[in-house]
Amino acid sequence: MRCEESSSVTSVSSIPDTPVPFQFRHVKLTINSAEIVEVNSGNIKIDNGIEEDDSRYCNATADNLLSEPIPKVFRVSGTFNINVKDKTFWTFWAAAAEVSSCKLEFLRGSDDKMVITFNGFRIENPESATNLEGVTNLDLAWTAESIAPVATDAVATY
Repeated sequence: MRCEESSSVTSVSSIPDTPVPFQFRHVKLTINSAEIVEVNSGNIKIDNGIEEDDSRYCNATADNLLSEPIPKVFRVSGTFNINVKDKTFWTFWAAAAEVSSCKLEFLRGSDDKMVITFNGFRIENPESATNLEGVTNLDLAWTAESIAPVATDAVATY
């Protein structure tokens, strides 16, 4: 709501509320061009590796900026907790190869979505809580060289 005071009357007008956050039903995870339907939870950690105390200083010869951070290793990692029915993820892990494509999408429509594309996506350890036949709950640990997030929405002004 917006409240504006004038000389004689205070008027109250309605401003559209910010949309509700994305919810679990809005998630779509695709690994190696195959949709993973049963995603229970997950996390993404982005570590740029920069420490405030780790900086270099300029001089006339080097022509560097004062307190420019020393380049560090950029790391993206996380886990996806999923239900699995076969050994697909163990196969990716055993091959120790980069998965050809990985994408995490939050979708509420064509003009309201967030798409995160992972580059250099690798499965680190397909760890299972059990070794039973049938559906198994799995914490899939992964790393990526970089991510490319793209947000699309219909909000004109924030």
